[in-house]
Amino acid sequence: MVRTDIGHVSKRTNATATITRPPIVTAGNESPTRTNQSVNISGVEGLKRRLEAEGFSEATSELMLESRRPGTKLAYRGPWEKWCRWAREREINPLQASLANVGNFLTESQQSLEYSTLNTYRSAISAYHPQIDGHPIGQHPHIKQILRGAFNRKTPKPKYLKTWDVDVVLKSIKGLGQNSSLSLKHLSQKLTMLIALTATLRGGELSKLDPENMDDAGDHIIFRFGDLTKTTSVTNPLCDFVRISKR
Repeated sequence: MVRTDIGHVSKRTNATATITRPPIVTAGNESPTRTNQSVNISGVEGLKRRLEAEGFSEATSELMLESRRPGTKLAYRGPWEKWCRWAREREINPLQASLANVGNFLTESQQSLEYSTLNTYRSAISAYHPQIDGHPIGQHPHIKQILRGAFNRKTPKPKYLKTWDVDVVLKSIKGLGQNSSLSLKHLSQKLTMLIALTATLRGGELSKLDPENMDDAGDHIIFRFGDLTKTTSVTNPLCDFVRISKR
């Protein structure tokens, strides 16, 4: 059995935040601007405006925004909204904050967050904020120091602390009886588990298996992914299927 991944999909999350003024498009470490005027804008829209202000066409800006996967945009949505809420409470423009403000936000956030989540917060801000001192915010030496400090203060635990016995599941499946006597629900559950065990697919990839994209090749079935998967990359764009033996 061989499996690989591909696909190409274009979706955009629209995490909206209230900022204290329209976004400034010049990069740098500037003082926060205070005003009574409120403007609703998402991180994606703010970045798009900045790119167009730098001279990129609308079409080019749209294409550059598609460099991030839909899952990444979705993961950034919550952290971006929290950053904007924090900034708004302090009358800071979240799209043109100082390095100190970003650092203070991350320091306050790390008290209640695991390191991996805090790292997502850093990436979300860095994705939509102009560079500071020639660095993307997430790669600025001071921000990297803050993240290292957070790591040392609250070292992440291993993701998987326990394993489970596959034989228990296989015995349970065997006990269901012949396929001809099983309900559609039990057949679906059995097939899903067997595919998960033999194809080593991620949960997100399992959810993308669609009979509409299935080819019966006799002794095996080929599922072709219609969407991007987590492991699809520019260097691996043509590996778009999973081959599952019928034996």
